[in-house]
Amino acid sequence: EAMKNLASRFRYIKFLKIKSTQAIENWPEKNLPTIFVYEKGALKFQMMTLNKVGGKTANVNDFEWFLASNGVIHDSELTENPRSLGDPKQVKKWNGSRRRSDDDDDDDVNEDSD
Repeated sequence: EAMKNLASRFRYIKFLKIKSTQAIENWPEKNLPTIFVYEKGALKFQMMTLNKVGGKTANVNDFEWFLASNGVIHDSELTENPRSLGDPKQVKKWNGSRRRSDDDDDDDVNEDSD
């Protein structure tokens, strides 16, 4: 579900889903899920299992942060790793609350020069 969300938001990235046995013969089930990232036909990096993104509690923000921090997503609105913000069980509740605002400057103050 997280990858479907990212695929719809970052359309310049091609996300593919394939059964492991069809992708690589005899790929060990203990390595699943596995993410391979290619750039210009060359393997850039791979991630085996969910350990690097929070394990079984991983959500879309965790995957987005991982891909952004590895140079795959260039326009993420996340400003910090969601896992560094506290209890990993609470990450789902943040659901993007640690994203850049479109209006981060201080021009909200009304300054009258009268």
